[in-house]
Amino acid sequence: MPDAQRDEKIRDGCEVYASAPERAKGGERTMSVDELTGVQALERKYPDLPMQPGHVLRREFEYIRHGTLSWFINFDVVTGHIIEPSYGPTRTEEDALAHFQHLIASDPKATRVAHHAG
Repeated sequence: MPDAQRDEKIRDGCEVYASAPERAKGGERTMSVDELTGVQALERKYPDLPMQPGHVLRREFEYIRHGTLSWFINFDVVTGHIIEPSYGPTRTEEDALAHFQHLIASDPKATRVAHHAG
């Protein structure tokens, strides 16, 4: 079912990002946070095959799995930097809370951390 407030939510999010540089002058930090779940840590089982003239790089299809991780990655909208990413084997509410507490503590000069949930 279509979201009746879709356009309004998009507009609100764009306004938060567009006004981020001005708010940063007052000490407010605007972050975009992405959550990546179940990211596989893979390693190729065999090295790539030697390249030959006229052929693309070839590699074997087998790989070794090293498990999965869940990530929280923060993008500072004003500076463009990745700030305090975190990862672990789970993504529970406690993991999210610990991540956000660590993120906020990473910049004691910030007067406010703005977010937009879309």
